[in-house]
Amino acid sequence: MLEFEKDIWRSQNDTQPIATKIGTPALLEQLGEECAELGKAALKEARRLRGENPTPVTEAEARANLAEEAADVLNCLVELSRIYFDVDQYGTIRERKVKRWHERLADFFKKKEGKNK
Repeated sequence: MLEFEKDIWRSQNDTQPIATKIGTPALLEQLGEECAELGKAALKEARRLRGENPTPVTEAEARANLAEEAADVLNCLVELSRIYFDVDQYGTIRERKVKRWHERLADFFKKKEGKNK
């Protein structure tokens, strides 16, 4: 886990976990809803960037909505991590997945470069 991420994930340790107030199922439901909203915001921004399927959303609106929904998802994940999974375990998994993502992209661009020759 990156150093700055530790502050995000550990920032709410001095308060009672939200899940103890609303229950784990409700927190999981909220996470699902927020993920869907983040997905919609991401798709809206992709449409705006591509310009192939016009949307009336401005750049400022699209970016603000994306940031808002990302914060909602992160808040749910932080709260969920307080009762459901270990933050350090998350960091280890994330690092492994980011490394694999970079490796896949490197392979993809090598193959693409080979086809263009």
